[in-house]
Amino acid sequence: MKKIISGYFYRLTKGFEIWLLAGLFIASSLFFIIDLLNGPVITCSSDITVHPLYSDDVIIKKEDIKKHRFENLDISARDVYRCFWEPIPDEAYKIISDPATLADNESIILTEFIERFNIVPTALTLLLIPILLGRIFSNKTIKNLISCGYKKSTIYFSSLLFCFVIEFSMIFAEVIEFVIFCSIYRWHPPVYLPLILVLIASELCLMITLTSVCLAVLFISTRKTLAFIACFLAAIGLFINLSNPARLILEYSYSSQHANYRENQELYDKARKEKGQNAFYHQIDLGSFEEKIFLDGRDLSFVESTLSPVAKATLVAVIYSDPSLFSHPHFSYNAYLYYRDGVVAINIAANIFWTILSNGAALLVLRKKELHG
Repeated sequence: MKKIISGYFYRLTKGFEIWLLAGLFIASSLFFIIDLLNGPVITCSSDITVHPLYSDDVIIKKEDIKKHRFENLDISARDVYRCFWEPIPDEAYKIISDPATLADNESIILTEFIERFNIVPTALTLLLIPILLGRIFSNKTIKNLISCGYKKSTIYFSSLLFCFVIEFSMIFAEVIEFVIFCSIYRWHPPVYLPLILVLIASELCLMITLTSVCLAVLFISTRKTLAFIACFLAAIGLFINLSNPARLILEYSYSSQHANYRENQELYDKARKEKGQNAFYHQIDLGSFEEKIFLDGRDLSFVESTLSPVAKATLVAVIYSDPSLFSHPHFSYNAYLYYRDGVVAINIAANIFWTILSNGAALLVLRKKELHG
């Protein structure tokens, strides 16, 4: 296996692919990092105007921005992520909910980085699969490897490991870039480690799943054209939530007023006036993928779904089986809720399932198929 991987890296360094890979990675990763961190919250380069929903606009002068960032506030990172989703200590809520406080914005920036940090490495590796690895079929290298006594499973896993080494190397470089930019701007984001680690695991699992599926298509079909198509479709999953149609159908089905609508609305308005958002406990109902709001244990549902239980269960199953479930813009805002209520764990399990299935299918086909290039 080591010799096969070394051979792949030798071909990579001797061909045009290394320059293509390096150029695209440097340009894309720098653009991604700069675009993410170039806002005034991090750079303090200009005044910030906040538009609260229920009060007048608040202007934060650029020289005062650092005073309103997380590192200078007497609050915990855990409370920053929990705020607005579940009750937290009143003093912490008062600080975080202040329109001039930037801690919530900082948490969103950090989760956006985690949500997007696998895009460039995965997309570039998917590009390499048909270009570089596809060549072992077109130039008969696969035949030579088999003739040398290498098992087909060894060749496959060597190819998979080669892809993973490239991807994790690029991710490591992106993290280094991120840390460097944070040091330059002297920005210390709110890091709630349990949440951050689970989110990172979810994004890495998606990367591994998409790579496994595309490599499996290449080895099963032995055709670069089909591998290109598979890699293109997989790359779409990095940007688009593939189960979005099911999500939209489920979302628009909640069009019927709940039986206790008026009473729940009165309770909601009263509690919000007294305690603000800190009065409510938000929860994802795993059985319906519905976000519910509770007040002292009471469900304050306002609408009900018009779908039958079977139809709703089918849509929820489609959503949970989607490996790219969190490839949508609202992930950064709801990250804590998805983490706490187990949706991220379900997504990790779904990715592991598709990874095992794709690699298992590839090995099963390879066992019965002659590979002669």
